[in-house]
Amino acid sequence: MRSLILSLLTLSLACAMVFAQTPGGSTKVVDFQADVIRPIQIPGDSSVLNLLGHVVFYHNGAVITCDSAVRYNDKRMECFRNVVVNKDSTYIYGDRADYNGEINEARIYAPIIKMVDGDATLYTYHFKFNTLDNIGEYSGGGTMSQGENLLESMRGYYYADLREIVCVDSVEIRNPDYRLKSDSVGYNMDSRIATFFNKSYIWNSKGEILSARRGEYLSATRDYKFSRDAYILTDTREFWADSLDYDSLQNAVMWGNIQIREEEHKVMAFGDFGRYWGERQDAMLTRNPSLVSYDPEQDTLYMRADSMFLYSIDKNIRFNVDTTALMSGTDTGEEELIIPEENVVSESSLPQDKGLDGDSTSFSETMAENLTDSLSLSAENASEQRAGLFGGSAQRKAQRALERQKKQEEKRLEREAKQRARAEKKNPDEREVVLDGGEDLGRSVLSDTLAVTSVTDTVSIRQDTIAVAEVKIDESVVIDSLPQEVDQQSEVVTDSLSTTSESSDSLQRIVKGYYNVKVFRKDMQAVGDSTVAFSIDSTLHLYINPVMWNENNQVTADVIDLYTQNQQLYKAVFVGTPMMVSQEDTVHYNQVKGKEMEAYFKNNEIERLDVNGNGQTYYYMKDDKTGELTGFLVAECADIRFDFEDKQLLTIRYLLDPEYTIYPMDKIPVDQELYLPGFHWEGARRPTLEDVFNRTIRPSQREEYEKLPQPSFPLTDSILENRNRMIREGIWRERNDTLSPEALDFIRSIINR
Repeated sequence: MRSLILSLLTLSLACAMVFAQTPGGSTKVVDFQADVIRPIQIPGDSSVLNLLGHVVFYHNGAVITCDSAVRYNDKRMECFRNVVVNKDSTYIYGDRADYNGEINEARIYAPIIKMVDGDATLYTYHFKFNTLDNIGEYSGGGTMSQGENLLESMRGYYYADLREIVCVDSVEIRNPDYRLKSDSVGYNMDSRIATFFNKSYIWNSKGEILSARRGEYLSATRDYKFSRDAYILTDTREFWADSLDYDSLQNAVMWGNIQIREEEHKVMAFGDFGRYWGERQDAMLTRNPSLVSYDPEQDTLYMRADSMFLYSIDKNIRFNVDTTALMSGTDTGEEELIIPEENVVSESSLPQDKGLDGDSTSFSETMAENLTDSLSLSAENASEQRAGLFGGSAQRKAQRALERQKKQEEKRLEREAKQRARAEKKNPDEREVVLDGGEDLGRSVLSDTLAVTSVTDTVSIRQDTIAVAEVKIDESVVIDSLPQEVDQQSEVVTDSLSTTSESSDSLQRIVKGYYNVKVFRKDMQAVGDSTVAFSIDSTLHLYINPVMWNENNQVTADVIDLYTQNQQLYKAVFVGTPMMVSQEDTVHYNQVKGKEMEAYFKNNEIERLDVNGNGQTYYYMKDDKTGELTGFLVAECADIRFDFEDKQLLTIRYLLDPEYTIYPMDKIPVDQELYLPGFHWEGARRPTLEDVFNRTIRPSQREEYEKLPQPSFPLTDSILENRNRMIREGIWRERNDTLSPEALDFIRSIINR
């Protein structure tokens, strides 16, 4: 009885030793089975066993099967021929394997090692697998395929529990939607999401190149999510942002340090939050947005606003439409179309803005101040100016605009005819009055560009009384009472603010800025509440208290319209009680006011300024030599024309019944106003470059990226070529065998103990 108890106790201790677990979950010994088990005589070691036929090892829930093996001790063994390492759904095939139970590691050897997990297959040259952590590691090059997805890298890690592979060093991935190159990529075989951790380059099926330092690609939705240093190169644009989401429809949501560059049209846009709609080629930018129009041969133009929108619409919708007429809405009293309905940005269509700090806030919360919007301004003139920015039928309203434009031209011709008729009733030699002045009156500077210098030779000033200017009739010059218009409707021209060209596509561009608009160029600065720029006729319109500066000149108006051609300013129109002012000193200002003003430029220098209707002038004459102010001109005339040459004012032409007086400086009456009604000196609002643009411009990376070698999958080609060759030569065979019935029975017996 005592011997029986001792035997049972010994058996219990043995079983406890066999099935005891280490703190990490590993059994103390490796269970095994074979058809034949025999000892191998090694001096000093009697524990070595030779296993033959249906050999099975079981440890940490992992199974190793082979044809024969050497068991060196309860933790070390070497397996030969037809080796299979299995854990759950993972199968690894080789010709030989070493297993070390101390570190729970199986090393598999073969000319090519194959690993299968469900529908994913990996081929490599070196592989090891931890049976406790269920982590495999390959080196020497490997290629894995799953359906249409293919990955290759020099080395990598396989996480069986997560069904995820991390590829490291010379990583290349492809599927029908994209090709990728990187140094480190993770790929999940269930979600089919590829995640990269270092600088990575992607070539997608649309011919675009994308890159980022961190991000992921979601195969199920075909979306890219870049979280560090994102970049996208398309046929016509480049995008940069700290983080960026990009979908298969080429729509993008961007956060932080955004830059959009269009090299062909020399335009860049900036902001810290933005969205881009690829199909419509529209963009929205907020959080300190700005726009840069640049040209190596022209001055760079900078623009900013609280919110900026860039729209693209078909040129055929509004071809040859005067955008000034479109914006006015005065003839019909109805709102005029600028953007087709399908291009309108509504708040509901905007994405959730996760913000620079990563928090999720709605677009309405982040943009409430920016987009309360000029469309709802209470001021009557504000609503009129902004009427018609949205909604309606494109063709119908564009046609109305064309008809209104035709009526306006007819009215202009009618007005011109009436003025000529009035002039012909008088002495033919008195149709035009040319005000000249001599060197004694000197030169008065209206500015280097918008109005400048002298009057010529026949005004006399009596020092002791109020001087009335003598009039000289310039018989050699007979001009029309109104300036000859430049026909900007005859062709669509390339604008410095335009983001398209007639030859490149069928789109026209519209740029809109809301609130705190500022414009800067070396020869011109402007501010306003809102702005709209059109590529169709190369115009920039400023609304709500706009001001424009050119050199020493300031122009205020209700609306300012700037026209460019071949990326140069050639015309400016000032509507709604416009006034041009230039400062002589802190007290004296030259002033010109009228119902409408038009300035014409050549090489960005003014050639002519026309004041049409209710013209008024306060003008200080200056001695050329001393710079001393010598006279004060007060003049009124229906229309006035200023002619310039080399930035110098040559003549002031008062057309049709001028009334003017020149006062010596010491004879100006006390009751004579020095400032025209509505005069404001807005020098404090004049923007500097730093006020408008404070970002770092990234240079184009197009040339660099277009030269990048695309993925060519050399590792995959080499491995598959070796595999096929060895199959033909009988050195290696493709295996897909699972566990044998003997192995399954053995595992069940262990589990059921």
